[in-house]
Amino acid sequence: MKNRGEFEVVYVEECSSRINAMRREKEIKSYKSGEALKKLLSNYSKDKIDAGPVG
Repeated sequence: MKNRGEFEVVYVEECSSRINAMRREKEIKSYKSGEALKKLLSNYSKDKIDAGPVG
């Protein structure tokens, strides 16, 4: 696998199960860079990222 460098977490969402998390991930990835993704990210507070890991 190629080293793609560092990355930054820009969105975290808690799910009730691994299956639900995988479905939600697939849904979010299908947004590409469309308006739905921009809206999702604009409504997400950076404070939640700074709070640390979920769980």
